[in-house]
Amino acid sequence: MVAIKQQLRLCANRDGGFLLGASPARYRFLVEHAIVRVALLDTRVVGFSTALPDAVLRVSDVWTRRSEIQWQAFDPTPFLDQPVAYFDQLAVLPGLGTRMAGLLLALQTVDLLFADHAHLMTTTVLEPVCNRRAWPLLARIGATQVGSLTEHYPEVGEIVSAIFHATRAGYRRALDKLWWGASGSRRRLLSSVVAGRD
Repeated sequence: MVAIKQQLRLCANRDGGFLLGASPARYRFLVEHAIVRVALLDTRVVGFSTALPDAVLRVSDVWTRRSEIQWQAFDPTPFLDQPVAYFDQLAVLPGLGTRMAGLLLALQTVDLLFADHAHLMTTTVLEPVCNRRAWPLLARIGATQVGSLTEHYPEVGEIVSAIFHATRAGYRRALDKLWWGASGSRRRLLSSVVAGRD
């Protein structure tokens, strides 16, 4: 995980995504207490995802800082007593064949989270460099931007992150749209990672 993260550093002129804020100790914690999935290409690990289930999220720094979020015409209060998952990181190495592996990994992770959670939150960096790599995927799962948060990371200083929210119902509708618009081979791939699609 650390080796993949080191290849996805923030850079002002990079076209792909990048990762911030995860030390080896943090990754050990995630492996032990959160949800971690990996993407394989042949036998090589080409990506991973990390996510916080509700119980872990509610004792995390992410949850304690929710009052600092600048919400955009969105009130989170109604769902605070419902199960909420946080999609922490999605990392996929650039290269031939890894993009589809990343999409399948992301859908597998989201599908797993929505099996036990009514809501999903995640963030992407807006400033100083806008990380738009995940935005098409977020649209595909029915996520919308609902706010922003200013944070500080030792390696880059102050950043502004976009906050995204998705519901289980919205995800199911988005998945239906993705399914019916997919070719037969794409449907077979989707059915291999998404529950109830065969």
